[in-house]
Amino acid sequence: MLKFKPKRIKVILINISTIVVCLELLSLGGYGWTKQQLFYTRSQASQPTYSALEETDNTGIELDDSLQLRLHPYFGYTDFKPEEATINNYQFGSPRDYPVLKENDRQYLIGIFGGSSAVAIANTEAQYQIITNTLQQLPQFADKEIIVLNFSQGGYKQPQQLLVFNYFLSLGQSFDMAINIDGFNEVALSSLNYPENVHLSLPNASLMRALVNLGNHQFSDKDLQMAIKTREYHATLRSLQNRQNTCWLALCYMSHEFYNQILRFDYQNFLKQQQKKTSEQLMLDPRSNAFSLFYLNPSDPETTPENLYSKIAQTWVNSSVLMHQTLTSQNGLYFHFLQPNQYYLTQRQFTPQEQKEAINPEQVYAQPVREGYPVLIDAIAQLEQNGVNIFNAVTVFDAESQPVYRDNCCHYNVLGNQLFSQYIANRIVETLQAEEKSATVQTKSKNLAINNP
Repeated sequence: MLKFKPKRIKVILINISTIVVCLELLSLGGYGWTKQQLFYTRSQASQPTYSALEETDNTGIELDDSLQLRLHPYFGYTDFKPEEATINNYQFGSPRDYPVLKENDRQYLIGIFGGSSAVAIANTEAQYQIITNTLQQLPQFADKEIIVLNFSQGGYKQPQQLLVFNYFLSLGQSFDMAINIDGFNEVALSSLNYPENVHLSLPNASLMRALVNLGNHQFSDKDLQMAIKTREYHATLRSLQNRQNTCWLALCYMSHEFYNQILRFDYQNFLKQQQKKTSEQLMLDPRSNAFSLFYLNPSDPETTPENLYSKIAQTWVNSSVLMHQTLTSQNGLYFHFLQPNQYYLTQRQFTPQEQKEAINPEQVYAQPVREGYPVLIDAIAQLEQNGVNIFNAVTVFDAESQPVYRDNCCHYNVLGNQLFSQYIANRIVETLQAEEKSATVQTKSKNLAINNP
């Protein structure tokens, strides 16, 4: 029988301990480099969560995620997670059911509109109150109870924000201020409607087709396979992250993180394979409406590849102007922000790690952003001429050296959302201060004219 001498056992234990310590030190270094903090002093807010990772999908709403959506008669589609406490009666991410009516004059209601990036800003506000705290530095907000309401959903694009805005106004919802954060979905998703022969103004054509097919009982084998794969992926990821959050050692945490990345890579490859199989079936047959319970408007015959982004920009402008005019007629304030995106090149310098994670040469949305953003930026002058408080935020991350993007589509990490939220808050405050200063000057001039006829 094999016998181990105490001395040999001691040597083995020392070697094992040395290996574990070395691996722990390497893991500490890896965690510190990627997270910019010490593992043992990490905050609860820095812990990965399943819901946060769900937002990293390309549009905030993927074709396979459409199983968690429902067709909506006014909004195109809406989320469907009735079991979640953070989803309200209209399936928006909010603990409050809509409409939210004021209980007293101290309450100040702010609505946030847009796609998944706007959802992230609303979530950031719920956690850090960046916009609220900045506004309350102004005298007129010092005694106000500011309530920020989320009316945005992943994948929404104009005129969906306008439709949501007007619908809730019709129900009696009031807004003291509306913040519209968009731009990316308008060029990235609207441009993809065109090759599918779906009108540019309609919601994401790929997503709508999946919902329409489901409603018509035309759920394909491909959709079923993607649904099963997605369910397995999310279940495994949720379990993995729960274990990761309980890790006491950096080695434990980073090993789970490594497995996490393998899962992501495997899942993205699966999606690419599924999309490749159907790449020749993108064109929507105009006759398909005849056999469907749902009607999808075909593309405008006047739309061409040459004027595609001009038409998208015009819908963007028209929708924002209408939101502005409606709100200002009710003594409300409207602020519009063109969101930053990594595929619209600015002076921002990416770290090698962020470059690897945030830039994908094969990203289908890269070209629409490069071609569409300049057209939107040119259209800003038209919005300003109509009195819209519009801000071009594409350079908001240029001065930040740390990573701010958390996927290769369009979404920001915690730091990115905080920086963007502070930018939004600062621009609103500056606008209000400038308006107050202008009003004061006008009042003084008027009084001077009265006193010196």
